[in-house]
Amino acid sequence: TNVSTDLIVVISHELFDKFPGYKGGNSNNNPICGRKIQAKYNHSSVEVTVTDHCVGCSMWSLDFTNAAFSKLADLDNGRLHGVAWHWV
Repeated sequence: TNVSTDLIVVISHELFDKFPGYKGGNSNNNPICGRKIQAKYNHSSVEVTVTDHCVGCSMWSLDFTNAAFSKLADLDNGRLHGVAWHWV
């Protein structure tokens, strides 16, 4: 169970569904769940945990919880362009 202060991200369904070792079905069984991503925007960064997929996200987009987003920028920004990220 997640809480509002958790630093969580969901990734595109394209990355999620093609992750090595995932055989479809229950998304909780995808080995990508629990993997860490380091995201950077301007001079801020945050380490987040992948928990699910986003059907509406483009291939390399990330969808952050408010807690994670706020580590990168003010929530009033809505969407961030130019976020760099890599697997930890």
